[in-house]
Amino acid sequence: MYTFLRVTLFFTILLSLSACRDEPSLNETTNDLMEGYWKIVSYKINETEAMGTVFTSHIMTYTPETEDGGKTFWAYSDFNGGTTSAEFDYRVTNDGTGLLFDEEQSVDLEISGDNMKLEGFFNNSSWIIEAERQ
Repeated sequence: MYTFLRVTLFFTILLSLSACRDEPSLNETTNDLMEGYWKIVSYKINETEAMGTVFTSHIMTYTPETEDGGKTFWAYSDFNGGTTSAEFDYRVTNDGTGLLFDEEQSVDLEISGDNMKLEGFFNNSSWIIEAERQ
């Protein structure tokens, strides 16, 4: 009888401890979903499509380094044969619905499966970027 009580108590404590584990935040979950290589398929500036008119290709990668942030690398090619690249720190905000680049540029974020959408304002222009996971 004493052994039965000890075993019961052990399993009760074990179940209690496993139920107390913290669930990941929405920011952390979104950060995990963003990891990887993304090909930009639409890049609108003030509702005018720039892919195919300004840019010939555009990619971005996201590498998580903390629970809610990391590094992102962007590279694009233009019709003059030039290639430009940049790296930023990013942080997921607003319960997984926002991104903050270099602690100063904020955009709205949507991820659905292998599709990502970024929307915001930069230099007094509206920007909408749609990308597909590669």
